Amino acid sequence: GPTARRNITFGDNSGQTGRAIDVTLWGDQATTFDDVLADHGAHPIIALKGVRLSDFGGHSLSTLQTTEFEVNPDIEDANILNQWWPTVPDEGRHLPNLSGGGSGGGGGAASSGSREKTLQSIQLENMGVNSQDYLTVPNIYVTNFKRDGTLWYKACANPDCKGRKVFEEAPNFRCGNCQGVNNYRLRWVCNFTGFDHTGREYISGFGDAGVTLLGTEAEQLNQLMEDGRTDLVSHQFEEHRFKSFNMRLAVKEDEYNGQKRSKVSVQTLTPIDFAVDSERLLNRIAELQRS
Repeated sequence: GPTARRNITFGDNSGQTGRAIDVTLWGDQATTFDDVLADHGAHPIIALKGVRLSDFGGHSLSTLQTTEFEVNPDIEDANILNQWWPTVPDEGRHLPNLSGGGSGGGGGAASSGSREKTLQSIQLENMGVNSQDYLTVPNIYVTNFKRDGTLWYKACANPDCKGRKVFEEAPNFRCGNCQGVNNYRLRWVCNFTGFDHTGREYISGFGDAGVTLLGTEAEQLNQLMEDGRTDLVSHQFEEHRFKSFNMRLAVKEDEYNGQKRSKVSVQTLTPIDFAVDSERLLNRIAELQRS
């Protein structure tokens, strides 16, 4: 079921001017953090043991079920931090942030779904395990399409129904939302394999995502199949392999045949504009050189 999640920026006195890093708290640690601030002030010293490190697009940390969490520990490092903190201007907002964010101290951080990541991040960060996660991945290459099984479904043509499936009530098809009868269109169920430089994922795309990936409406391809033009159908799939896209993905853990797995689906995608993408890479290189 849904699990609480909260992003907090932590800072300490490492480096010449101090450093900050984004930490994602889960479960009880996320829901009780306001109580920590209420009991110990706006900037308590917190010791974390056993957190997970992610190092793509900057470093960030995430707690686990086994993470130990202690407020104002009785150790020498805490005493040093207590003496250092009052010397930090603007309550730490300008500490260099290892996660790429703009703030430090005890304030909030940007959502992890807003930063660029790789396909490998899905496994490294256990994305989708406790709740649905989102990530943006540049330059995903589509290598293969699944051609057997369900390629489309009958969706209500009423735009207000947002692609809801219509149900058969022989001899008609009815929308359970608007109660429309036989007012439907075919909507893509497009399953494909996507690669980036870190690995691959099996990804699903629905509706307009399928149109962008395959360059045609589902109804047009269905007509070709009904006409027996399997050669043109195969050509359509082959022609759109090895094209690259920027994709925003949703990840949610699913269970299939008693085994848990990550279910990855496209939220939005755009073809690569290579001039714009080159500028993105140059900006990223410049950021790395400054850090």
